[in-house]
Amino acid sequence: MSENTTSMLKDMYTTVTTENPTDEQLDRLNNAFHNLHVRDALILQAMRHDIPFNYFTAMVEHPDDSMLQPL
Repeated sequence: MSENTTSMLKDMYTTVTTENPTDEQLDRLNNAFHNLHVRDALILQAMRHDIPFNYFTAMVEHPDDSMLQPL
């Protein structure tokens, strides 16, 4: 994964649990929802708040990975 992608995912990962996200952060989240894997990872993070970042990125990059089945 490129450094830009990692940075973008880290921002989204923390944004979904931020109490007062900025308009810019909300716009990025809205745009990210067009990718189903990103959308699913964001929804799960928003619901659970305890998903490690490496699982979050794995859900985006390798959504069928067997290590993710318990989530």
